Amino acid sequence: MPPGDAVCHNQLKARPGQRPGPPLPQCPQRTRPCDVPQPAPEHRRHVFISYSRADRAWVDRLRTFMAPWLRQAGEELLLWDDSQIRPGERWQQTIETALAQARVALLLVSAEFLASEFVMGREVPVLLEAAEREGVTILWVSLSPCGVSRTPIHAYQAVLPPDPSLLEMSEPEQRRALLRIAEGVHQALLEATEQERRRERQQEVEATRRREQQEREAQLEREEREALARRRAEELAREERLRVEAERQRDAEQRQREEARLRQAEQERRQREEEQRRRERQRQEQERRAKRQQELEDLRARWRRDRQRALEGLWTRRRLLIAAAGLPLGALGLARLSSRGPASLPLTTGPGGGGGDQALRTAASGSGRQGTPQTITVRRGWLERSRLGWQIQTRPLQVRSRLEQLAPNVTLRLIEIPAGRFLMGSHPNEEGRHASEDPPHEVTLKAFWLGQTPITQAQWREVAGWPKLERELEREPSGFKGDDRPVENVSWHDAREFCGRLSQRLGRAFSLPSEAQWEYACRAGTTTPFAFGETISPELANYDGSVAYANGPTGVNRGQTTPVGNFPANAWGLQDMHGNVWEWCLDQWHDSYEGAPADGSAWLSMGGEDVTRLLRGGSWYRVPHYCRSAYRDRNHPDDRNQYKGFRVCCLPQD
Repeated sequence: MPPGDAVCHNQLKARPGQRPGPPLPQCPQRTRPCDVPQPAPEHRRHVFISYSRADRAWVDRLRTFMAPWLRQAGEELLLWDDSQIRPGERWQQTIETALAQARVALLLVSAEFLASEFVMGREVPVLLEAAEREGVTILWVSLSPCGVSRTPIHAYQAVLPPDPSLLEMSEPEQRRALLRIAEGVHQALLEATEQERRRERQQEVEATRRREQQEREAQLEREEREALARRRAEELAREERLRVEAERQRDAEQRQREEARLRQAEQERRQREEEQRRRERQRQEQERRAKRQQELEDLRARWRRDRQRALEGLWTRRRLLIAAAGLPLGALGLARLSSRGPASLPLTTGPGGGGGDQALRTAASGSGRQGTPQTITVRRGWLERSRLGWQIQTRPLQVRSRLEQLAPNVTLRLIEIPAGRFLMGSHPNEEGRHASEDPPHEVTLKAFWLGQTPITQAQWREVAGWPKLERELEREPSGFKGDDRPVENVSWHDAREFCGRLSQRLGRAFSLPSEAQWEYACRAGTTTPFAFGETISPELANYDGSVAYANGPTGVNRGQTTPVGNFPANAWGLQDMHGNVWEWCLDQWHDSYEGAPADGSAWLSMGGEDVTRLLRGGSWYRVPHYCRSAYRDRNHPDDRNQYKGFRVCCLPQD
């Protein structure tokens, strides 16, 4: 570099092999943060300051005023000047590199600056060319009176008015001018950086547009090639069809004869198979009849044994009572009966024998016999929306049912649930749905029988008095008393004991329903949130009616259980499936339906009796979205409260 010239520029990072500049002075307390320009992409990213060595002092003063920006940027913004070029380095190459990386050029113009051959012959032309070609921002400052108006520099923006120059200003004016120069350089760098970013974004848009155009042209070319290939393939296929048709015509008669022979053979085979199936059906029917006859004989024999034991007990008790009273058998007309044995005792007695009469009537009623299916009529209900709001509609409905006799005045009615399949889970847009109701999945079920209502307190009390299997049952567990109210305050283990006693006494397999059976029966062929439609009314179920569901009607919050069967039935004749009490199901709890059985069986994958169990149906104290057909709840199998009850399920046993 010629001795009379110097160059200084600030870089975002020091180049390899160069030492950073001297430590910067401490920045005074700032009243607001300074904006530091972010590096722009590509290679132009700093400010280049061109000056004459005679004007070096102005560079030092400018560095002092730029100290706040330099300190805030830290090592990301450094000043460089020719005094830092180490011996042996290529100073000209270093300066050319700095020129190539400049985004904003600040020219400190003086008479010495304009007289410098290196500055005006090498640096300034490079910067002016970069300004025209790449948009580099040119700023200049008049340090002293000079002929700058005679140079191309004068065509670019001056940071300060050239008149007066810095040398012609007083010291305070110079300090204010230097501060304005520092701010102007910083603002120019920010604007240049933003322009570069806008230019890059425009280039990206143009590149995207060109790429899309090329892709469209390539797509058209591919479509043309594919169309040509299709036409060629169609021509080949047409030629092949003609050839095949000729061969088909030649072989037509032989093929027809062969097909006729095969049809005859197939018809004969089918006749043989049909005859075999008919014989197999006859054999199976004979076996079923024999099995039914044997079961009937076994049932009759068991009934006779039970009746005989009951009569023997009654006869023995009467003999003891008569003996205790000191009366002869003839006094009560029993001498002749005693000689014939207990089997000859009548089913009624005179006054004073009420307890024995009840035992005889219970034994003779056949409480363990299976009920006969029959058709009954129930009242079905649903909700419809009209101009007047939500309206409850009802109509008679005939369903098949079975009545089980638990005691002379206590029965259990079961409803036949047809075989079929349904989508288990809730719709993604259903109000109030939970993640545990995902994913919806199809389930196929066989026919079964389900209690028309939850188990009542009268039914519970009767079965609780039967001999225990595994655990004792409290006869009066419910908090809300009433024979026709649902039993509550019963655990999952209690409900299982109840089902076991039913199975033993009635000779059929009773259990809690699986979760799939419960939801299938509750929906009764519907896909809406409730069996009654898109919403629910307190006139159709017992729940917290003060809260509406999906803009539905509101009403009373009864705050307790209600007698079963008070509300309309669903499309399959079941009642109280929504609300009243939670109903225990057989399944163990799973957080979702991933891996759930598709055949309607209970999901029992973890083993053990103390695993958390399923509850369905909501209850009298829950808001309506808990009573939806798809809603799932859980609890420990030993938990009891006034919200939980159950209904029983029975599979067909023909």
